[in-house]
Amino acid sequence: MNNLEIKNKWGTTLTAANWEEGFIAVDEKRHWRLGRSAERLANDFSDGNPSSGEKSLRSLIKLFLGSENIEWKTACIEHGSKFDKYRRPRMQDLAIWGEVDGQSFFIGVEAKVDEPFGSRTIAEQEEYIKSIKKKTNAGKRLMELKDDFLKGIDESDFKEFRYQLLYYLAGSFREEADIIIMPVFAYNSGSCNENNLKDYNTFMSKIGFIPIAENKGEIKIAYSAEISSYDRNHNDILTKRVFSCYIEK
Repeated sequence: MNNLEIKNKWGTTLTAANWEEGFIAVDEKRHWRLGRSAERLANDFSDGNPSSGEKSLRSLIKLFLGSENIEWKTACIEHGSKFDKYRRPRMQDLAIWGEVDGQSFFIGVEAKVDEPFGSRTIAEQEEYIKSIKKKTNAGKRLMELKDDFLKGIDESDFKEFRYQLLYYLAGSFREEADIIIMPVFAYNSGSCNENNLKDYNTFMSKIGFIPIAENKGEIKIAYSAEISSYDRNHNDILTKRVFSCYIEK
C-alpha cells in the first residue's frame, strides 16, 4: 500500500503550490479561481500525507470493493478520456489508476462547487444540435452514446438526464481497467448542490444503477451496476463493474 502521488502532464508531482500551473497548462486560466472546483480539488488532495481527498478515496474503495489493499499506480489532473472517434474527449478533473487485490481500477473524479452538471439535458442537447448551422459530429456522438448506454430507456426521461453525466459515464467506462469508479466531490452544501444531487440521483437510478449506501460519512449516496456496452475504441463488447458516489465536503 502506498500514498497517492498526483502529477501533471510532464510527470511533475503536484502540490497545492504548483497545482495551478499544471491545471492552466491544460485548461484555460480563467477556470482557475479561488474557491472554485479546480482550486478546491487541489487543496483537498494536497493538504496532508495522506490528504483528505485520498482518505475519501480509500473509504469509498473499501465500501465498493471491501478491501484496503490499494496500490496506486498513476494519477494526473485534467486527463482526457477518449471514448469515441470524435475529437473532444471527456475531461476528468482527476484521473487515477490502481489495483486492489489484483484487479485494476480507474477513478474519474468530477469536482463541483456550485456548477451544474452541464448547461443542457439530453433533450436540450438534441435541440441544440438541430440549431447548429455548421457541420458537426455532435449529432452522431449523441446518437452513439444513447445507443451504447441508454438502450431501453424511456426517451421522456431525456428531459431530465444531464448530458454531462452521460459522457462522464462513457469516458470513464472506456478507460483501461477492470473496475470503474466515478465519484462526484461536491465542495458546497448550498441550493445548487441540492439540484446537482437530484440530477445525479435521477440519472443513476433511471439507467439501472442500484443504491448500495446512503449517508455514510461524506458519502451522500453510492451506486453500483454491471454495464455491458459496445467499446468503439476496440470494436468489442465490454462488461465492467461500475461504482459511483456523491460526496459532500
